[in-house]
Amino acid sequence: MSIIVDGYNYIGHSRELELQDPGARDQVIYLMGQYCARVKKSLTLIFDGNYFVHLANRKRCYDRVTVIYTSPIYSADEAIKKMIKSQEVRRRKSMLVVSSDQEILQYAQAHGTQVIKSEAFERQICETLAEKKGIDRVHIRISAEEVKEWLDIFGPEPAETPASLRITTHTVGSGANKHGGDRHVPKEIRKPSAQKQKKKASGSPKPSLTCPDDDAEAARINIHLSDREVEEWMALFGEEDEE
Repeated sequence: MSIIVDGYNYIGHSRELELQDPGARDQVIYLMGQYCARVKKSLTLIFDGNYFVHLANRKRCYDRVTVIYTSPIYSADEAIKKMIKSQEVRRRKSMLVVSSDQEILQYAQAHGTQVIKSEAFERQICETLAEKKGIDRVHIRISAEEVKEWLDIFGPEPAETPASLRITTHTVGSGANKHGGDRHVPKEIRKPSAQKQKKKASGSPKPSLTCPDDDAEAARINIHLSDREVEEWMALFGEEDEE
């Protein structure tokens, strides 16, 4: 939808702006730009030329907002009528004229154009801009100045360490060393994990000639042999040599 706004009529009926304010025109342009960016619509803002000092560059574009300053020989009302009349009938239905001038409203309605009074349009803008807007992370644009300011605060991103120079460290235990904090050791000399120790312990036990376990040692000490077993042992191995 294309929106046409009678600029000074909007300011004259505004609750926030005053015609006597030299900055009112710029405030309206900014406000309309914010509104159009939110609703994704185009808008033409028309001001009477006799209020504009500089005669050159009467048409200016600010993204979705086009600002037109009429020449001193005709008013903004006449410019709006010409814009409506120059459009095809089917296109007039998609146009919206913003003004509280009854003559403009009647002319626009007679030519099949939608209308809204300046006061009502101002309320619509305020309600739209007051709504919470979600962040569009896909279309975020950052200027070069913002990038420089960010780098001044946080610094550049550190260069990635080559894989050949990386040392993987692991924390040993859950406690802290005497110097405070967790103690780290290189991966090559770290303690085997509990899972690996359990797996190793669950395998076939290897016999030990020097370190028998406590139960086996106790069983060997408390062995009682019969006389016949002693005789068979002596027949096989002989008596113990004296030192």
